[in-house]
Amino acid sequence: MKKRTILLTALVAALFAAVAVVQSRQRALLAAAAAEQERANPVGRPVAPGGPVVAEAPRIVALDPGLAETIAMLGLGGHLVARTAFTDFPASVTNLPVVADAHGLDLDALEAAKPDITILPEPMLSADLHKILGERRISHVSVRTATLSDFYQSVYELGVRFGAEETARIWLETMDEITGEAAGRVSTAVTRAGGRAPSVLLVLGRPASSPDRLLAAGRQSFHQGLLDALSLPNACPGEVQYSELSPEEAAALRPDVLVEIRTGGSGDDAAVSALADWAARPGVPAVRTGDVHVVTDAWALRAGPRIDLLLTALADYAAQWAEKQ
Repeated sequence: MKKRTILLTALVAALFAAVAVVQSRQRALLAAAAAEQERANPVGRPVAPGGPVVAEAPRIVALDPGLAETIAMLGLGGHLVARTAFTDFPASVTNLPVVADAHGLDLDALEAAKPDITILPEPMLSADLHKILGERRISHVSVRTATLSDFYQSVYELGVRFGAEETARIWLETMDEITGEAAGRVSTAVTRAGGRAPSVLLVLGRPASSPDRLLAAGRQSFHQGLLDALSLPNACPGEVQYSELSPEEAAALRPDVLVEIRTGGSGDDAAVSALADWAARPGVPAVRTGDVHVVTDAWALRAGPRIDLLLTALADYAAQWAEKQ
């Protein structure tokens, strides 16, 4: 176990060293774009004929951690006035009042925040909630982020809505560059290994109602989009966003690379615990070859600006697998 922990620590250190280079370049581009956008097109000005006009200093509430990160990435973090209990990035948002948690949306707290616009993920905006928000005169809009293409489209549309179209465009172009570099690295490694790409199973946690079962990324998730971008087959056959599996069913999929995203508690403890759980199933190819990886950060569960971290990690895991073939 000690040897496995040391190996895990070394792999994580190497991964983040590689990611830091790409991240530094991306953040610099975004900061420059945000500054230029603020000078060229102050928030609140129409960005196109017939385009939306919001307050000169709009008060924004994003009822999803990934959407809040997107608003901040667009240079509008200072306009966020409330958050969900799960929104923790960038660090400045943790000082904002909480208007939603695991128990639901606190409408009184949301109303007290006096938002000019509230942004909700599409699944959250039911017909009943739409009616209630309308009755309370809380301006709101829903955003689709289920798939990767949905998320990319939402980044652009939010940029247009808030006069930050150029920042959104630069972020999207940067993601395209990062994706190309990562896909090229995987392609090179797979070609050298004989041409077979590894199948990947992404375990996204355990349902609160069924802690003995697993949630795997299905074909309608943004995680599938990341795998597609890297030309990596998804070991999970479910034609849905998430598939609920027993550990035995997950093992029967026989993934070459297994990535479990396990959040909560101590990161090191979660990683060691997850590795120990899978070590008990030596029949899984990923376990047998040492290609089980654990990510303990919540950004890996979100469609948000930090998806490049997960994309880069998946590329590294696939390349490591190929090098062993």
